[in-house]
Parts: sequence; structure tokens; C-alpha cells
Amino acid sequence: MVHLWQACPGGIRARSLRDSPPQHLQTDKSGCSTFTVDTVDLALANPGYQKLLAISFKLQEEATGATIWENANTRITLEEVLMEFVDFNPFYKPGFPYTGKMHCSIDESPLQNKTVYLTVDVNDVETLWSYVTDENGDAYFILNTTHWNDTLVSLRGRYAIRNFTQEDSSEAAMGFHDAFNWLRPFYSESSSFLEIHYVKEELPCGQEHEVQAEYILDQSKLGPGANHVDFYFFVVSRGRIVFNGQKQVPVGQDETLKGSFSLTLPISIDLAPSSHLLVYAIFEDGEVTADMETFTVQKCFRNKVSLSFSQEEELPGSKVGLHLQATPGSLCSVQAVDKSVLLKKDSLLTADVVSA
Repeated sequence: MVHLWQACPGGIRARSLRDSPPQHLQTDKSGCSTFTVDTVDLALANPGYQKLLAISFKLQEEATGATIWENANTRITLEEVLMEFVDFNPFYKPGFPYTGKMHCSIDESPLQNKTVYLTVDVNDVETLWSYVTDENGDAYFILNTTHWNDTLVSLRGRYAIRNFTQEDSSEAAMGFHDAFNWLRPFYSESSSFLEIHYVKEELPCGQEHEVQAEYILDQSKLGPGANHVDFYFFVVSRGRIVFNGQKQVPVGQDETLKGSFSLTLPISIDLAPSSHLLVYAIFEDGEVTADMETFTVQKCFRNKVSLSFSQEEELPGSKVGLHLQATPGSLCSVQAVDKSVLLKKDSLLTADVVSA
């Protein structure tokens, strides 16, 4: 819709310059008029047209008959492609791989199986990487920070890296919003770092999960003759500490110590729907090296229940058995509804609804 703000009564003749019929309008008391352009008349999918809508206005004042001509144009965008960095960590630790995730969507729907691009700029030297999005529109990347030399690094995520021609009519009509962020080196006085490996999948309840961590430490910070490092950790969920522990890791006598270790975490309902793991070590002079990672945990419940029919299919009017099994002490409620009711999403009782 187009609004004309001309504080005078009069008639308006408006026409889009794509062979659509002209419209004759009358301004209201405030001198405004609104009209709608039918997109069918614009032939948006026709590759012979430029992706630009030009409109011509003719305003004739009633009192004087004076005529004013105005032209306006706007770009035609059929779809908007949005690139963004998800769970972005603005710091990288020299010597450790930097992991990240880009999300690609179009009109808020994920773009699946599409090639997207990541440009990494280190000291004005650009490196281009390409990735393919998964079913959620996500693309995961891992970057080697070894040669970044503690400098500022820029990341740019893009859906397109070329100019489109008329032959690319479907993509030429798209609008693109790139993702851009700066990465800064994480500071450590002794160049000691700790890095917990990123876990992208949702962790299932009732199982143990092994978390990997890597470290780079300055041997002089451990004290003379030290042959191990004590790493402490605790897990926080819903604002409280669920459990904590300690891991003793043997080390050598090299000037710079580099290695890895693992922590075994029992995944229970107490960690759902997400939890934070903090791992740290304290040196003799009080310096601390630490890292934190967030995990998504499957929505689960303390009381387990299962329900099944004696037969998968029966004739109308037949008797059928219903088998209900649950954790002792559970209060169970059973409701029988027609299958068509399940089509109404508001009627479904899901783990998300119960956990909300």
C-alpha cells in the first residue's frame, strides 16, 4: 500500500510501470490516499523484468486544477534469507580449534541442504570456507587458530558470494542478510588455557556421557616437581549445583604442558532441559584457568509410563485390552479420544508442554 501525504483535496491517478491498469483515487480530508497493487499484475516471476517496481503519480488539486507529477520506485524482494551465528563465543583460545554454528533461514524457515559460506579475515588475509546446512538449517564449523597470532579476527557468514544475473531469477529476487562478528583472543597471563569440547547433539536421559577437555599449561605455574594437575568441576542446572567433582591428571616436566582428559557425567532429569559444566584449575600463585560449556538435555520425567493395546487393529464394537505400566507410586490418567482430535496441536500433551 502507498500513502500520499499531500495536505490538499484532490484526485490522484496512480500506476505502476509494469503494464498494470491505472487507479483513480480521491484524497481524504487530511490529503491522504491509499491504494493496493495486485502482485499478479506485476508478474514477479517473469525473468524479463528487473526486480524493481516503479510507480507514477499524478495529483490534480480540485480548487486550482494544478497538476503535480511524482515518481517513486522500490526493490522487489520475494524472500529474505537470514544468516546468523548461533551461541556465538566472541573469544578464541590460541592453540585450540574454534568451533561455531551458523543458521540459515528464509522467512523464518530453515534452509536445508544449502551451501553457505564463511569468510575468515586474519590480518586482512581472507580465507573462504563452504559448508552445507543440515535439516535444521545449521552449519557447524571448526577453525584452526594456530597461526592467528593473538590478533583480531572477523567472521562473515553468507548465503551468496556472487552477483546474480537474469538467468538466476529465483535467487535474484531474494534479499540477503549476512552474519558478521569479531573474534578476540582470550587473555591469559601465563598462556594457560582450558577448552571443553562442544557437544552439538541433545543428550539422552538415563545414560552417561563422556565430555572431552583439552589444556595448555605453563609448567612453572604448577610448582617445583609437580607431576599432576587437579581439575575441579561442577554442573549447574536451573540455578543450582547438581553435582561436582575433581579430576587428577598426570603431567610431565616439559615447559609447556599440552594434553587432554575426560569427565563422565550421568545424564538425569535433574540436568534437563539444559545444564552448564564449569571446569577449572587453580595455580599456586592464584591464577585460574577455566572453561564452561552448555549442554542440551532431552526432556524426561522421573516417573516412567508406557501404554499399549492388546491388538493394533480391531473391528468396530470389539473388545480390546489396554496395558498400562508406570513407576510405582505414579498417579495415572487415561483418556480415549478419536484419532482426528490428534490433528489439533493444542490438544496434544507433549514433553515440551509438561516441561514448560
